Amino acid sequence: MASEPAGLESTGPGPWWHQGKVRRDLAILTLVLTILYALGGGHLALRSSIRYVESAREMVALGDWVVPQLNYVPYMEKPVLTYWLAAAARWAFGPSMHATHLPAFAAGLVSLFATYGLARGLRGGGFPFAATAFLLSSAMFLVMTTELTTDPILSGCLAVVWLAWWRHDRIGRPGEPSGPAWWIWVFWIALGLGLLAKGPVAIVLAGMAIAGFAFVTGGLAGVFRTLWAMHPIRGVLLLAAVNAPWSLLVWQRDARFLEYFYVRFNFEAFFSDQVNHTGPWYLYLGVLPAAFFPWPLQTLAATGLQIRDHLWPALAGRVKDLLGRRAPLPVEGPDRLRLYLLCVLVFPFLFLSISTSKLGTYLMPLFPAVALLVMDAIYVGRERIRPAAWLRWSPGITAGILVLAVAVAWPILKSVEPDEAARLDWSYWPVLVPAVLLLVLGNVWSALLMERRAILGSLLTAGAGTAFAVVLILGVAHQAVRDLTSERVAQLVARHAGTTDPVVVDQELIHDYNFVYYLERPVFTVGRARETGMGHFANVPDLKSLPFPEDTYDLKGENLPGAAGLWTMEKLVAALASSQRIWVLGEHDLVERLAKAGAKATVIDRAMNVVVFTNQPGPGGGWPVP
Repeated sequence: MASEPAGLESTGPGPWWHQGKVRRDLAILTLVLTILYALGGGHLALRSSIRYVESAREMVALGDWVVPQLNYVPYMEKPVLTYWLAAAARWAFGPSMHATHLPAFAAGLVSLFATYGLARGLRGGGFPFAATAFLLSSAMFLVMTTELTTDPILSGCLAVVWLAWWRHDRIGRPGEPSGPAWWIWVFWIALGLGLLAKGPVAIVLAGMAIAGFAFVTGGLAGVFRTLWAMHPIRGVLLLAAVNAPWSLLVWQRDARFLEYFYVRFNFEAFFSDQVNHTGPWYLYLGVLPAAFFPWPLQTLAATGLQIRDHLWPALAGRVKDLLGRRAPLPVEGPDRLRLYLLCVLVFPFLFLSISTSKLGTYLMPLFPAVALLVMDAIYVGRERIRPAAWLRWSPGITAGILVLAVAVAWPILKSVEPDEAARLDWSYWPVLVPAVLLLVLGNVWSALLMERRAILGSLLTAGAGTAFAVVLILGVAHQAVRDLTSERVAQLVARHAGTTDPVVVDQELIHDYNFVYYLERPVFTVGRARETGMGHFANVPDLKSLPFPEDTYDLKGENLPGAAGLWTMEKLVAALASSQRIWVLGEHDLVERLAKAGAKATVIDRAMNVVVFTNQPGPGGGWPVP
């Protein structure tokens, strides 16, 4: 496919973000993301996001802006930037979920702007807007702009890293316009913020991408030249200036922080399956196309074509150069940027794949490169040429796969999880059915437009269907989400529990911090004296003298002398027999275990697998047992 001029400075003098067309495009993208966030950003905290939401609430409530806490216990699994941003948003705008999720929205906006800036180096015309819109309407990106975790924050920081380093690399290259020398300092500051958001993985991902690109284009000597041109000494000082103050303050509070965070949750997590999330090496091969739904097939095919056409020949040429068989060929202009984006994708992807610790959202920093490479492979501007067969049929195939998935999902749910299926009452279908129809019709219409060779319209149509379906599910289906999580029963207990009533949570639910969030006070844990939360420092009387347990996820009772937050089964049974009201939240098997132990309690409510019971009648004569 022929390369179009880069066009970075072609529409007038001055910085590209001051140009009229650019400002119009960025304003439209900002408006679209803002509308989608306004409609869907107020949803409940999903999955592990509740940890960050609750930690931000405790940071504001306690006035402790140095040590993040969770269930009022020091929480050191991640650095502080995400908590600072969320706590500041809550302090400034109130306790709503829209306010708490603002950091994710802002990070998404930064990622879009950086993607647009990189896109201008590939093609002119409408390509930058189309490529950025492609990223905006992909399913995982859209969801994660409304989800408070460290991954969208890190992704926003690294998106600036990718753009800033590329602008720095262009200075002085043949045929490239001159640019300000301060882009490299933007690079180091953004990298420092990424380190403050997620830890050393920010440096590893950026280092692998840039070192890989330097090697592919210049060999080992090129790696050293590239590093020296980045002013590494002053850059490291900038990293230290951004990160050292907080690290020193935390270290003063508890000297174990450096070992716990930097050694265990970063170095050991790469090798050990006992520290963090685990997954097979091939996990991300499925996650990457799924993340870009409704274009999973286009994503796979286009990235494969780009690797075949650009990265593989460059790697082969580098091998031949090392063997002395030929001199390396210079790569300039848009082809150099394509090769850089492929290095941003491939080398960090390989690192994440061989790491023991895996989560689907870990791929988010690579999304700008993926979006640009995919759209670059299929973009034809205003021309209506006949697209390749893989592109022409992909929307229809996606629609068919979606219809098949919906058709088999309900029977599978009824057979595997009959209790959960029974609780999905028909009041949810007026929301779920239109959402599914939007997904299917968006892809069907996309397929029809593709047949008419309107490729850009086809892509945007499928993306719009996905965007509004996600908004429906996140924003409108609030009640459905409440019933599918523990939020409703947590609110019930918060309404009726007295300030002195102990609330005890079974060990299997200890990572669900909805209970702490709505009670606004700590809860107790019953079971195998399991750790009070992933990444916590144990809450014991002599905190600093307690060594780390060998296994973070199965912390035995002998490691926790006098831990007030942990209850044994015997203590819970005795408390239920007392005159003091005790609230207990657990899974169904906890009810059976307590019944065998002779405990007396009444089940008052349940939400999916969460059962709530107490040893005293409820207000107004009690609640019926379901």
